[in-house]
Amino acid sequence: MKSVLGKFWLACAGAVVLLAVLLSLVRVLLPYADAWREEVEERLGAALGQEVSIGRLAAEWRGLAPQLELEDLRVGSVDGGARFGRAHLEVDVPRSLLNRTLYIRKLTVSGLHLTVVRQADGRIAVAGLGDASRSPESGRLALPAQGRLLAEDAEIRLIDLAVPGEPSDLLFTDVDFE
Repeated sequence: MKSVLGKFWLACAGAVVLLAVLLSLVRVLLPYADAWREEVEERLGAALGQEVSIGRLAAEWRGLAPQLELEDLRVGSVDGGARFGRAHLEVDVPRSLLNRTLYIRKLTVSGLHLTVVRQADGRIAVAGLGDASRSPESGRLALPAQGRLLAEDAEIRLIDLAVPGEPSDLLFTDVDFE
């Protein structure tokens, strides 16, 4: 019995040391996150089904979780789509490990610029995120339903092509929402 208990405590101590080494390695590598910017662009673009461009990528460890900072983020075409001055992601590590997929606890976007268009047939799409006339799925930005989404200092332009005559064009600035 004493031998089994000794092996158990040795295994626990080994697991704690291994976890500490892995955590230290992650914390050392986080400042070099910008080196993975192109890979992050590709994976994020594939997940969203849109072209993605990131100006700068930074990462750090705060509290119990890594946090990502993306600057000058564009989703969709260069001349349209959604533009973000900054996007800040807080990762929920325990939930991500439990579900074996990335779970975002909180996503804060600042300086969001997008144009929403209501087509003549009533469909709504974000300009630059696909051709809304081709299929109902194009023009949608598919975000997983997880965590909290906050927007600060957003600029949203609404263009209504469904109204007869001159299309209405509304611009909302300094918009914040959660």
